[in-house]
Amino acid sequence: LLSVNRNAQGESAVGLVAGKNNGTISDCMITGNGTFEVANHFVATVSSTGMWFYAGSICGLNTGTATLKNVRSYGSFEYSPLVSNGTKSNTENHSYFGGLAGKNWGTIEQCQYAGKIESAATRVESYYFSSISVLIGGITGIQEKGGVIAACSADATISVADTTGVNVECIGMICAESHGATIRDCLASGRIQHNSVVGKAFIGGILGYNGSEGKVSNCYVTTEIIEEKSGNSAPFYIGGIVGYNSGNCTVKGSCMAGSIASQTSRQYGYIIGAAENGSTCFKCYYSASATIRIGTEMKLVGTCNAGSVKEADALCSAALLSEELCWDASVWKIGNGAPTLKCFE
Repeated sequence: LLSVNRNAQGESAVGLVAGKNNGTISDCMITGNGTFEVANHFVATVSSTGMWFYAGSICGLNTGTATLKNVRSYGSFEYSPLVSNGTKSNTENHSYFGGLAGKNWGTIEQCQYAGKIESAATRVESYYFSSISVLIGGITGIQEKGGVIAACSADATISVADTTGVNVECIGMICAESHGATIRDCLASGRIQHNSVVGKAFIGGILGYNGSEGKVSNCYVTTEIIEEKSGNSAPFYIGGIVGYNSGNCTVKGSCMAGSIASQTSRQYGYIIGAAENGSTCFKCYYSASATIRIGTEMKLVGTCNAGSVKEADALCSAALLSEELCWDASVWKIGNGAPTLKCFE
């Protein structure tokens, strides 16, 4: 159990190896089960700058000079935030959890997370905050400008329970939210199971929210996304690869062979759930066997029609991945079923 009780503004970060990594963490493995519990108790002296909490099984923060390489985490973790006693309406509260790192603006490469991340019900008591957000990613909760995730794999069950008083949730099998950062050559599988009523939700098989000229490329997704809570009128953005793609952001050379089932989503897509003007989707494909079900109705296309359909065999063929999309043969093993990352052989 890692338990943090906070009553001051600013950042806090925890991890099983390091709270904050400024160097290199490599060739290590985390196994077993654990609980990250954070209690954010605001007091009357808290300023408008708000509070940010970052947690990961390896580190809370992976800074711009830092690297995670060949790190494996096979633990199952419960992330349990508590927000209480808010006293100023202009104060923000943000909680980030990643299977490896809470926040990354350095490099994460050839790393793997396989396990379960369960976010217990976010308990909000007597709050008066302008924003409360919870972000969960299989590799990292959030990436900032300059951050790179490359040749990483996440095969997880990410489960988000019912929440009260939360304004925004972002969930991604690789990363929840990214700003001006890069995700490339990543493999995402497993399941995202969302059972929460929030102000907004951004959910993606790779990335929940892509902002500030962020880039996603050469990724393969078989993630199953299930959103079960009905009756919420707030926007839900669900994409097989990216939930929401902001202007000047790019998704290219990537493939989706997963599924989406939602009770409430109004904006959804096989590749991107929703896209702003100026965003780019280039040479992305989804499998003819991939499905989107909204309520009880199966959808042949999404509200965001980015990407083109191919038969399942063609989607993982050398003709598509090696020749047309030019995936790196030194990174990927291609041509015998679904592609795999050579670094995990």
